[in-house]
Amino acid sequence: MSQRPTITIPDAGILAAPRTRRDILKLLAVGGTLMFLPAALSGCSDDNSVTPPSEPQPNSGSPLAIDFAKGDIAILQFAYALEQLEAEFYQRCVAAPGLIDAADRTIFTHISGHETVHVTALQSLIRVKGATPIAKPAFDFTAKGNLPGFNFGAGQYETFKVLAMAFEDTGVRA
Repeated sequence: MSQRPTITIPDAGILAAPRTRRDILKLLAVGGTLMFLPAALSGCSDDNSVTPPSEPQPNSGSPLAIDFAKGDIAILQFAYALEQLEAEFYQRCVAAPGLIDAADRTIFTHISGHETVHVTALQSLIRVKGATPIAKPAFDFTAKGNLPGFNFGAGQYETFKVLAMAFEDTGVRA
């Protein structure tokens, strides 16, 4: 007869009576892990049946729709669209004469290159997963109605930095 494995918790007394901040943090870590582990494991599934979104297509006049119920591919497509937005923004800004201060031009040229690498990496990953990357959306940074626009011109360096930070924050949060 095989012997059942045993789980030993070192210093199990900590669970009964936490005395220090470290003991409380250990208790929270163990409890949190035990509570969320089953949910995390049940959320794992095979996404082999996922197909890329077929409608609406970018540049068709319809809003771009990415169905997140379709799993990992949809999440990668969303990240890919965000990276395309960032890459195009930085490419236009670096190319715009007089927009970026000379002292910072090298930094933003470097960031622009990184965004292009991110686009290429996500595009490759989507293909490796067996899907077709979404077409590049048409990004329009000009003013619309009451919404302010950005014309990539000289004198807009402070606005450029605010927009760059907003794009970076959006990408990280997404």
